[in-house]
Amino acid sequence: MKLKTPPYAKPIIEMRKRGVHPDVVDVVYSHTWPQRPDTDAALIYIPAGEYEPNKYHFGCIAGLAVAIRVADYNTGTPWLVSEIARLAAWVEVRWWQRDVEYIEDAGLHLIQYRYRPENDGIWTEEMDQAYEQRREQLQAFYLAQRAGNVA
Repeated sequence: MKLKTPPYAKPIIEMRKRGVHPDVVDVVYSHTWPQRPDTDAALIYIPAGEYEPNKYHFGCIAGLAVAIRVADYNTGTPWLVSEIARLAAWVEVRWWQRDVEYIEDAGLHLIQYRYRPENDGIWTEEMDQAYEQRREQLQAFYLAQRAGNVA
């Protein structure tokens, strides 16, 4: 089965082809989302009612920092976070509940699924180690960039 490009991901793909890499890609995961992003926005919208594991090709976020904004918890949320964290350098999960925002690092969010038999394979020790390595490399890059050691 051919994987689909996530909705609104084409500008990110075009940016990366030009050598422009956004600092953060926003992924909105919700049943509804009323606005269309700017044409230059680094934003992906995943309709919660249409999401299935292994449906989308997330190559456009490989090696980047990603903020996943979850408007309401869906049964697919752990799978989506896992799919993105397998490629991204760093993932932050932002939850909204009764107008309060909760922020979690994906590694902390996903580690709870490692020990649940019903979620077998969603997040393994090997995935966690690879994620931590990419995260540390991105943090080192950002620190070097702030210090003026990277263009």
